[in-house]
Amino acid sequence: MLSQNESELFATEKKSRPKKIGRSHGLDRKLQRPRVVWFLNGLLFCVQIWMLLRYEMDHHAHVGGKTTKTKISLDRFVQHGMEIAPLANITKSAARQPAFLIIGAQKAGTTALAHYLAMHPHVIKGDKKNVLNKSGKAMMGSKELQFFLTKKYDQAVHQWLDARSKSVSKSDVDIQSLMSKTARDEIKVARENYLNDLDLEALNTDSKFISFDATPIYLFLSHRTPQRAKAITPWVKIIAILRNPVKRAYSQYNMQQDHLPHDSFEAAVYQDVMLMERAHLIPKNSWTFDNATDTLNFNNKFLTLSGEEEKIAWTKYCKSIKGKTSAGIVGRGIYEVQLRHWLHFFPLNEKTLVLKTEDMTSEEGTRTVVEKAVGHLQLTNHYFAFAHKHSGLYQKPIDDRTAETLANFYATYNARLGHLLGREWDNPWPK
Repeated sequence: MLSQNESELFATEKKSRPKKIGRSHGLDRKLQRPRVVWFLNGLLFCVQIWMLLRYEMDHHAHVGGKTTKTKISLDRFVQHGMEIAPLANITKSAARQPAFLIIGAQKAGTTALAHYLAMHPHVIKGDKKNVLNKSGKAMMGSKELQFFLTKKYDQAVHQWLDARSKSVSKSDVDIQSLMSKTARDEIKVARENYLNDLDLEALNTDSKFISFDATPIYLFLSHRTPQRAKAITPWVKIIAILRNPVKRAYSQYNMQQDHLPHDSFEAAVYQDVMLMERAHLIPKNSWTFDNATDTLNFNNKFLTLSGEEEKIAWTKYCKSIKGKTSAGIVGRGIYEVQLRHWLHFFPLNEKTLVLKTEDMTSEEGTRTVVEKAVGHLQLTNHYFAFAHKHSGLYQKPIDDRTAETLANFYATYNARLGHLLGREWDNPWPK
């Protein structure tokens, strides 16, 4: 048995001994830091794999020898403000044609304006035998080249994507530089296709001659057409002509009435505003329709959207109307949204001229409008002999209540149009 002094001495020695580190405890301490590093490295690896897969799917995915995404390249490239440079080198040996676009609006006098401008001795119409629609059918007798909506544009993008997929290596590549080079290649091909739609033989006889493309749907499809025009033909001047949106809508209905599934104008209007609601462009339940009496009601409610939110909603709306006969019967009259997209790429006055259909109701007014367009295009003065253009008669006039309802809906957008275009567009179509 230990004495008291021996016990105290033993206890003191025990306290002073270094603690033995257990096997599991020591291993945890040793592995604590490496485990964090391994986790971070693993997370970084997963992110890199995800980015690589996204890149491959977006830019190199092919099905049956065809690129699955046909329009992502140029549209995204220009939409995000990337430089397609140097444009001067691309255009040096190519004709800068067409010189101007008449972008719309539909049923607002684009045909008459195109007809009058084509009377100028230095303006040459497109060679229509080369113009094909989406189905590949010749658009004989049409003023609309529709290049940015046709297979020719799609084919140019296909060629661009194919070329890029073959040239991208798996090593460290300067993607920005590569995209700039291949974008130039795509633009060159697309411009050559566009030139095939024009009367090159006549254009080559004198540098004073210019050509044009008058496609009214360009204005409406503002979610994609402006950036395409900017990339393919950055030099063009833009002309838009706008009409009272209520009268424009009723004119479209009468033009397409034989092909519409609706018995009434009001039913066609309601179908279009329902598409706007689903795209979140306007509030839900902001419109009602009584099918029995063909009565429309609008409760004067609007969404407060930022510019980007409205652009996204407009894109969804435009995509939702594809293939529908009465496409955009109301939406085509929301001019401010469409023009804002165009003016982002082609600034007002410097590049874009906006005219009003109502100013062409008399010969004197028509002459003033055409002379404005001639000045905008920097053409020489010319005397135009104007003939009365038949605008067509409707079987019955628009219902007064329907007209008032639509006018109330458009009032907010028309006020915004005044802010966008300036004082002369304040209250352009009084109720």
